[in-house]
Amino acid sequence: MTSPPPLFDLLIKGGHVLDPGSGIDGRTDIGVVGGRIAAVGPDLETAGAQRVLEIRGDDRYVVPGLIDIHTHVAHGATTAGVGMGCCDPDEIGVRSGVTTVVDCGSVGVANLGVFPVHVLPRARTRVEVYVNAGSHAHTMPGWADIASLDDIDERAIASCVEHNPGLVAGVKLRLVGDIVGEVGEEVVDRSKKVAQEHGVPLMVHIGDMRAADRPRPDRMGEVTRHLLQALEPGDILTHLCTPNVGGVMDDVDAMLPLLTEARARGVVLDPRSGWATSATRPPASRPSVGCTRTPSAAT
Repeated sequence: MTSPPPLFDLLIKGGHVLDPGSGIDGRTDIGVVGGRIAAVGPDLETAGAQRVLEIRGDDRYVVPGLIDIHTHVAHGATTAGVGMGCCDPDEIGVRSGVTTVVDCGSVGVANLGVFPVHVLPRARTRVEVYVNAGSHAHTMPGWADIASLDDIDERAIASCVEHNPGLVAGVKLRLVGDIVGEVGEEVVDRSKKVAQEHGVPLMVHIGDMRAADRPRPDRMGEVTRHLLQALEPGDILTHLCTPNVGGVMDDVDAMLPLLTEARARGVVLDPRSGWATSATRPPASRPSVGCTRTPSAAT
């Protein structure tokens, strides 16, 4: 007599399940079939399970796959000692409880080809790729991603999107460097235009730790206020709590109403911290930017 097939491929027993989307916050079981959740409930039958994983002890939580919306995982796209360091996506992804990461403009269009050829085929973690508005961003020494308006190459990005369907999930802009003080509003508008043309969100880094040493650091706040009015639903403002010049806390009276309006119309506010962007900065010995195991949150 042939044995019946197992009821579940995997049965997770006794964990404290946290799933805000389903309103679950308590101990329960989860049955998995074919890589998908087939049942959630207390005291699911173990006899029909091919594998049982029993969760014991307090403070053991079972959660849906976490999404980290701010990482740098263009591992191998930059040269050590020259460009910005990036992480292996699985090191900060599936091996850290995170099933999806967003690469936030680790490289511009000139080096984006590393993702479909090298990074994505090897990664078990799902990676969403945002192209940096600066064509050669983070590949050479230097603070700014954009030195001139010509670095925002709309035609090159359009060609990249055409020849790599589904690759570019967003555009990343960092509002740092001399050009922001000179023509920051145009930098924002050009980057926003590129994102609109391809139907993807724009993520913008605010706060420039070197702006205080340049003439007219107040220009950074002017550009941030312009940005807050330009962002649309689904766009992302990142480093919300930065103490650096150009952050939303520079002039609370002027910024807060614009920030409140932006959030109300669907702009995502990302409080991601990182080297040189948080009020408490890590020591110089900390690994490269983005190599953190703490998933970021968005509100």
